[in-house]
Amino acid sequence: MPRIPRNLGPRIQRVAKQLLASGLNTESVTLRWRETVLPQGYVADLETTHAGVTVTERSLAVTAFVHYVNIQTTGIVKHAEVGLGDVILDFPGSVDLDNKPELRFEIGGRIYVHKVASTSLQGS
Repeated sequence: MPRIPRNLGPRIQRVAKQLLASGLNTESVTLRWRETVLPQGYVADLETTHAGVTVTERSLAVTAFVHYVNIQTTGIVKHAEVGLGDVILDFPGSVDLDNKPELRFEIGGRIYVHKVASTSLQGS
């Protein structure tokens, strides 16, 4: 029976850092969203207050683990909401996806949008 190293945790951490540094399954992902600034006194129901609304395109380049779904290779579908052509992204914890309205993901020149996933899929 093989001997299990006592310092397995640090070794796994080191290997994970090496994989991340080598870029294995990682790609550059550009986050794109629109930031809207409403003028003082803005009322959604009054068109006369809409004149000062400004919309600014924002972007942020990050690196993420990227998985392109290809069900044809396995023939197994565990979650019905995952389909051919979908992309599964795994971002580092430092990437904040909150408060980015109309968030889009640009990968290799193609634009993807967020898809609502079930709780069981989010936990997998």
